[in-house]
Amino acid sequence: MAYGRKTGGRDFKKGNPGGPGQPKLPEEVKIIRQLNKAEFESLTAKFLNMNQEQLIEHLKRPETTAFELMIGTIMAKAIKEGDEKRLDFFMNRVVGKPPVLHEVSGRDGGPIRISPEEAMTEDELDARVKLLLDKANAESPGKTGARPTRKAAKDS
Repeated sequence: MAYGRKTGGRDFKKGNPGGPGQPKLPEEVKIIRQLNKAEFESLTAKFLNMNQEQLIEHLKRPETTAFELMIGTIMAKAIKEGDEKRLDFFMNRVVGKPPVLHEVSGRDGGPIRISPEEAMTEDELDARVKLLLDKANAESPGKTGARPTRKAAKDS
């Protein structure tokens, strides 16, 4: 354990390798987040159905809440400046992000090739190993001694 230098004087507790972790959110905070999400969605839908003048008039009202002002101001800027990123932000929050699809394929979009060894039976694989060993022995005539076959290696 590091005593003070790397941990700033705090030693790690025994049996807790990952540290204390992130504290759980209180139930009230979870409920408030859900309410804010629902309120956000309803306000965004309401503001998206207004034209620019109606939105600006709504924001000028004294009874407009801070939450409505924040969302409305961002929307008004998005409309005025034609900002696609702000519109994208609202649409992702209200409608949801479109799913990102990933395709797994072989070279040039073809099927994924499986090596021949994976598709062989035990007997075919043994024959293939013997063929490769015979070929290796034939290519290196200076070496003597028989190399073990796959079955001999399995048996020992």
